[in-house]
Amino acid sequence: MSSVTYRSQFLFAVAFACLGSVSSVGAQSTDPALRPPAQTVTGTTSTTTITTSTSTSTTTTGATNPAPPKTVTVSRKYSTTDVRSDRRTAVQMAKYHWLDKVAESDPGIVAAITTHYTAALELAKHPRIGEIAEADHYLCRRLTKWKTVARRLAKNGEADKVVALDPEGMYRAIRRDKATARRLVKNPMFDQMVYDNPDLGKLVAAYM
Repeated sequence: MSSVTYRSQFLFAVAFACLGSVSSVGAQSTDPALRPPAQTVTGTTSTTTITTSTSTSTTTTGATNPAPPKTVTVSRKYSTTDVRSDRRTAVQMAKYHWLDKVAESDPGIVAAITTHYTAALELAKHPRIGEIAEADHYLCRRLTKWKTVARRLAKNGEADKVVALDPEGMYRAIRRDKATARRLVKNPMFDQMVYDNPDLGKLVAAYM
């Protein structure tokens, strides 16, 4: 009987102890002051933004595609008849930088321009007069029929190309005007002219 009583007391003590521990845990969970500090986990969420850029390929002139050819429209605007009959039109054509391209398609345009003194004076200082002479081999004598135009031609850096195609035009100019010979000697291409045509050097020496 005593053993049964002792066992009952022991079980009662164990049950009481368990009940106390449960109540203490519940109190800690309900009382904010008794709660353990919560561990704050700071997480960095990285958002990867994929930007799709549409690149427009720009073709650089001369890199992959050749430059488009220049379209010369002056010859369509002004005919040979217009240039021959209108001095102002002839002067505009004489100043046109790509006149050699026009002369390739219509060589008569050069003869039409040189019918006017003012236009011929402008043509004599044209930076591409050598290419223009390729279209009209008689350009030298067309220009040198005026003294002042012949003097201006003698100073042009491309006069050697014009004289090489028609030396007789420069011969006439030198015989008529010594000032043309003096200007021709100062031309940076004079040595090349004499090398290509020794007769020109002899004539200049005779009229200097």
